[in-house]
Amino acid sequence: MNSIKIMLLEFIRNQIYEIKGWCRGRNGYARIPLVLLFMYIFFRHLTSIDYQSILHPLNLGIHEFGHLIFSFAGQFINILGGPLIEVAAPFAGMWNFYVQKDYFSLMLCLGWLSTALFSCARYVGDARSMELPLVSPFGTACHDWNYLLGEMHILPWDHAISSFIGSIACLSMVVCLWASGWIIWSMINQPNK
Repeated sequence: MNSIKIMLLEFIRNQIYEIKGWCRGRNGYARIPLVLLFMYIFFRHLTSIDYQSILHPLNLGIHEFGHLIFSFAGQFINILGGPLIEVAAPFAGMWNFYVQKDYFSLMLCLGWLSTALFSCARYVGDARSMELPLVSPFGTACHDWNYLLGEMHILPWDHAISSFIGSIACLSMVVCLWASGWIIWSMINQPNK
């Protein structure tokens, strides 16, 4: 257990060192508007459950594409595929930017993940009442979470599950804002050498 802790701390220390090196010579000021945008998005999500950010159309398109990708796999997996791909896309973005060593963009993908999770939380919270308007480019719309939670016999837990997902969305955005702010600060406060 102690060796795992030591390895984890060593990994984190190496990542911080690498990020600081990556920041050297980069323009932090040009990135500030993106962080401010995500701060605004976060504030709006916290103050209105009905808020849909500028990323909502992207998340919705990816969600619907997820249904298409899993259309061959039976009804349960087909319906699960929408929210699964909607949440997986930001993780793919994070992995892409991690491989490219673009740490600021990686953090923005964490903010993107937060918007997808807020959307998912809103949809899960509507599972019993089914009041949200549904969108489907493939014909008859089905309320994904009413079906999924009903099939798993946990439909009465929709609000608790929604709150849990919303908490993860908040955590994701807080980490995005803190880390991207730290990266900008590192860019601004390091010499170009």
